[in-house]
Amino acid sequence: MANPLDLDIAPPPRDLDFAFMGSIVLCTPVTDVARTWIDDHVSEESMWYGGSLCIEPRYLDDFVAGAMSDGLVCKAD
Repeated sequence: MANPLDLDIAPPPRDLDFAFMGSIVLCTPVTDVARTWIDDHVSEESMWYGGSLCIEPRYLDDFVAGAMSDGLVCKAD
């Protein structure tokens, strides 16, 4: 008999990836939904590094809370 806890379930897809770089956090939108959310919620004057939004750590909690309350899945390295 197979173990009922041994399920082959994929984790939910992530919308935003976060990389902590010390004095800055890089937020990379992975999905189109995340890109649209950032366009709608972040100033056009925000700083980007490649394809990642730069976020000061003091703003990270509010940023993630807002993204998650709108249904986005966030993942940190």
